[in-house]
Amino acid sequence: LQKQMDQQRAQARHADKEVQKLNKQLLEVRSVVVGLGQKVTEQQDIIQHLNERIRELEHADTDGRLYSRATKMVQLGADINELIEECELPKAEAELMLSLQKKLAGKEKIPPLSSQPSDDSNYPPRGRRR
Repeated sequence: LQKQMDQQRAQARHADKEVQKLNKQLLEVRSVVVGLGQKVTEQQDIIQHLNERIRELEHADTDGRLYSRATKMVQLGADINELIEECELPKAEAELMLSLQKKLAGKEKIPPLSSQPSDDSNYPPRGRRR
């Protein structure tokens, strides 16, 4: 009987040591999982930032392509309505592009810059009206 009790105690001590060992391993695994969770969160943040940046660049590239297309259309003789409809440009931008193209082609003279006060007589007075 004593021998059986000693064997059971030895088995219990062995089982306790195994439980302690497994608990230690479980804590290590939990620690690794927490670290991996943090890494995953960091990677998700990076991916989200990169996706936002990609969308920004795609939008900027789309704008650039529209202006390139509008420039080409102006060079080929497109009118203001074509620019507005095809390139989705506001009227003021379409007018500006047409005006610039005419000036570049030499069809319209660019007025010289002058800082002489006498030249200001052609313009209405500036400032507040009383």
